[in-house]
Amino acid sequence: MKFGAPGSRGFVSFNENADDTIHQGIELGLDISLARNFLEARGGELTWRNVYTFSDFNFDDDEQFGDNRIAGVPEHVYRGEIRYDQEGLLSIGLNLTWVMKSFYADFANTSSVPGYALLGFNAAFDLSDNIQLIVSGENLTNKRYIAGVSTNADQSQENGRIFVPGEGRAFYVGLIGKF
Repeated sequence: MKFGAPGSRGFVSFNENADDTIHQGIELGLDISLARNFLEARGGELTWRNVYTFSDFNFDDDEQFGDNRIAGVPEHVYRGEIRYDQEGLLSIGLNLTWVMKSFYADFANTSSVPGYALLGFNAAFDLSDNIQLIVSGENLTNKRYIAGVSTNADQSQENGRIFVPGEGRAFYVGLIGKF
């Protein structure tokens, strides 16, 4: 954990283990096969993949931060994908990453990172038994978001450069060779 104290250069964070913290949560995953009978008979499969993470991380009556939330960890995150696979030919997926609400960037809980939702797609085309063409697009809506944070003790006093911007809309193409 990062703690803070006044110093000769202003408020300064330093690392030290917190005495008591609470780390609890749950991660759930669920794959749902859609139109199974219809598609299986034709060599295809349509799957809705879901992963939800709930993180409840807090200080426990800490001297400096009381019962504040531990910074840098979103409370609710959902990742999902709807994917169609056609055996020996192609696979196409549309995906969503959703950080459902803001989360704290500092342990004093004075600064936060806004939630966001990102849409993407990926596709793979079998060109032969050994070569596959891969295409993907990320952040299709070109959403401006904070992808990561380097936490500190109290952003309101430190005003540190702790935020890592997320990548804008991007497209990728590649080949996979199997030998």
